[in-house]
Amino acid sequence: MWEGIALGLTRVLEFQNLLAIVLGTAAGVVVGALPGLTPTMGLALLLPLTFGMPPVPALLALSGMLAGGVYGGAISAILVRIPDPANVPTTLDGYAMTQRGQAAKALGIAAAASTVGGLASAFVLLFFTPPLAAMALRFGPPEIFALAVFGLGIVSSLAGRSVLKGLVVACLGLLVGTVGMDPVSAYTRFTFGFFELQAGFEFVPLLIGTFAVPEILRYAEEAVGPVKLPELVGRMLPTLAEWRRLAVTMIRSGVIGLIIGIAPAAGPVIASYISYDVEKRSSKTPERFGQGAPEGIAGPQTAINACVGGDLVLTFALGIPGSAGAALFIGALYLQGLQPGPLLFQRNADIVYTTFIGFFFVSLAILPLGLIASRLGAWLVLAPKAVLLPFIFAFAVIGSYAGGSSLFDVWVMLIAGLIAYVLQKFDFGPAAFVLALILGPLAEANWNRTMLMAHGDLAFFIQRPIAIVLIMLAALMLVAPALVDRFMRRRYAGYEGDA
Repeated sequence: MWEGIALGLTRVLEFQNLLAIVLGTAAGVVVGALPGLTPTMGLALLLPLTFGMPPVPALLALSGMLAGGVYGGAISAILVRIPDPANVPTTLDGYAMTQRGQAAKALGIAAAASTVGGLASAFVLLFFTPPLAAMALRFGPPEIFALAVFGLGIVSSLAGRSVLKGLVVACLGLLVGTVGMDPVSAYTRFTFGFFELQAGFEFVPLLIGTFAVPEILRYAEEAVGPVKLPELVGRMLPTLAEWRRLAVTMIRSGVIGLIIGIAPAAGPVIASYISYDVEKRSSKTPERFGQGAPEGIAGPQTAINACVGGDLVLTFALGIPGSAGAALFIGALYLQGLQPGPLLFQRNADIVYTTFIGFFFVSLAILPLGLIASRLGAWLVLAPKAVLLPFIFAFAVIGSYAGGSSLFDVWVMLIAGLIAYVLQKFDFGPAAFVLALILGPLAEANWNRTMLMAHGDLAFFIQRPIAIVLIMLAALMLVAPALVDRFMRRRYAGYEGDA
């Protein structure tokens, strides 16, 4: 590990890697600050641009997009009270500070807290992921099959409020994953005469269609009325005394974000709400919250950014995406010819450790780039849709065409986008589709290997306790998000209305 860390530190300081960090983080902050756009959409659009790039700068640019986008959402939440779901608690005190003429201070606290949360997530990603991957190296086909089933068990946490809807979308992803050649017999399945489908659907057009196109359509139909932006006057960064007052808040919220980020059935929305609740309950003056309390900004923003690295622990170590952003990261690894999971650390340790070290630099870059973007808040928040949407859609089309130089892939992107847009209207989460699309073939191939080992005897699983435990956890994952959602709605029902 220490050799990998030393090598990663050396490589991340190369000019092209530092440039990828700066450009990726800056793009993420801009995308996150634009009302209606999300870091996931930014990742989907950036992914095709990494085709011709070496693996390390490509992954570092995507890391910057993800982390920068998470912070960027705080800009529109604080300035104009237009939050994404994870930034609703930030809005409560951030917008209240804006109304008091303290917008600059609120944005500075958000940037500082995001940096602290990002550094914490980078630490966990660097020191927790390799041991988990080393343990997974002992897995055989039965355990890998069970691991894929466990991953499929978290679809309910990615699909909205209905477990049934998550299963429906996951089944759709499993069905699409069967298109092409059978992994055992090489028999062609479900191509319907299209030669382009002999090897299955191209991954990138499906990703862009599933994540970017619905966001473009939703962004086009949302009308943002005239907004009066506040002037940013005064100091932005917290003073030394404010750092001391907020230190406990950031540490506590960072731990909450890390734990929730690693848990496969949770995510930044839950981390944001819980951290806000914990800070309010632990405060000696809880009546300040909602009126412009700095802790009400520092807590959620630290927790959200701490989730970023925690969420990628299972992605790199086991190849299981716990969120839409993590699913896109797996897509990036596949595009670079890398196999996510424990073998990644054996075959490409230099790339992995450089990426992990790069997360520290990405987190540090959030602070200056975030402050610069905050000063440009007027341009970002009020950027006209008539200018933005054509460029965004053009990137989606070019990215879909670039991989295979085929118009067929563009049609796949458009059709997948329209289907995903309709499904999202009815609260069917697209991330569950991509998760099943990734894990379905893995489960199928290792199921076939397991049955060959066991000569078709299902009792063989009794001899593999790890596989049994993972399958039981998968069943638990199906019901856990529904229980968590019910708890969250009961406890935090008033926050969203206040925002």
